[in-house]
Amino acid sequence: MPKHIIQVCGDPTVDWLTIRNETEPGLGPFFWVPDQPAPEVGLSVQPGGSALITPLLAAMIPSKSATVRGVKLDAALLERPMSAITRAWTVWQRQGKKGEPSSFRIAEWTGHEAGEWDYDRHAAKGTPDLLVIEDSGLGFRRHPAGWPKALRGPSRRKPQHILVKLALYGDGQRSAVLQRIVDLGLGERTTVLTAVSDLRACSVKVAESLSWERMLEEVAAAVHSKACPFADAGELAFHQVIVTIGTAGALLVGRTGNTLIFDRAGQEGDFERQLGGTMMGYNTAVLGALGAAWAAAPGKVDWKQATLDGIALARYLHLAGYGVVRRAPRAQLQFPFKGLAEAYANRNSPPPDRKKEFARVWNLGMFEDSAGGYTPGAWTILKQALLHDGCASAAPTLAEGVCDCPWHCEQRSASGPTQCAHRDHREVEQRGPARDRRCAQRQECHAGVPAAKAPGDPPGRCGLRPSRSRKVFRD
Repeated sequence: MPKHIIQVCGDPTVDWLTIRNETEPGLGPFFWVPDQPAPEVGLSVQPGGSALITPLLAAMIPSKSATVRGVKLDAALLERPMSAITRAWTVWQRQGKKGEPSSFRIAEWTGHEAGEWDYDRHAAKGTPDLLVIEDSGLGFRRHPAGWPKALRGPSRRKPQHILVKLALYGDGQRSAVLQRIVDLGLGERTTVLTAVSDLRACSVKVAESLSWERMLEEVAAAVHSKACPFADAGELAFHQVIVTIGTAGALLVGRTGNTLIFDRAGQEGDFERQLGGTMMGYNTAVLGALGAAWAAAPGKVDWKQATLDGIALARYLHLAGYGVVRRAPRAQLQFPFKGLAEAYANRNSPPPDRKKEFARVWNLGMFEDSAGGYTPGAWTILKQALLHDGCASAAPTLAEGVCDCPWHCEQRSASGPTQCAHRDHREVEQRGPARDRRCAQRQECHAGVPAAKAPGDPPGRCGLRPSRSRKVFRD
């Protein structure tokens, strides 16, 4: 059986990673020469965009299954900070909160400088089985001569599937690349991967995640709206659109229904806040899982499970951070190709010493919504995705309506938790962080009790101002 061909093309970048140290060398109120060892890691550089996707897919997909061809940058572009290619600058620091693992994560986004890339000279040749496109709005969409053969004109041989990682479409206009895919009749075999932050840049209403039910409604509506480039007259122009919500989840919007992947233990941004710092490459990790799933079963891909695995890899990326590669004269940071590949390969049977780590990043639920049977506000996510999947921490409260929170308001009896008759309390969609539950319960559960303070709760104990507290109940 011949090996499949996976072809990667699109916008490449170069990422420069500077390291933040705790103190400036040689400074301080010392009367002696302080013992200050040289920093562990120095200035680092790596390929980005399509040039990062190529080696990731090569690391995650067994060579016996497929051959990965793609973008490789010249060494000179990784040696000179003032190279002509588009460059991004970030500041990294070893970070970790008490009780959490520390790793190198982004402490500050410095900025980027636009550059040029000779797309025409690097145009991909041949027609692959899987075409992967990085369309980040950096020039690829404006250079048709640099597009792969499969998009330059009609051809008898077509890719079995196309994965497009899309960004920068705030004007709501469909990029020339996406329009070409539609014109060639390839939309039905195309998956578009994008981030919720890019979706919010369009003229749509997608609020910060307050409940997963609302997130499903608003993202699905936005994808089908004319303010975004994914639908024509309300009908999806592509096989599916996957909108990622950081490390918290994703919504897979398809022609026959939607599937929500969600963090069982929190909402948007909670996972990152627990660990500290931020990260780049979330959607690259998701794309790696999608490509690996396709290579394992071309034509029979379980896109829902692949998306869930991709979000788990994005969470693993944030948890583990960038790897440290020992090089002379100083170590450098590097995207964790090997770590992500091993995590994906062992996802169903993690090593005994890593079961807790894997359980944390794969702590994701899945809710499937058929296009014909979904009614907004029906509260079906809770029943199908939490109770049936056995979310132990949520089941007692959700099944019996018991309010077991120690910050329960005046209706909490001295003998223990009381029955709470409010639908909001029975049908909470997730057991979020304790600080969110405390604030939300004081302000939302019992309207007759002042929100500022519950019995035995000193002012400010929750750590959040009432006006800024995030709700975990449905409005």
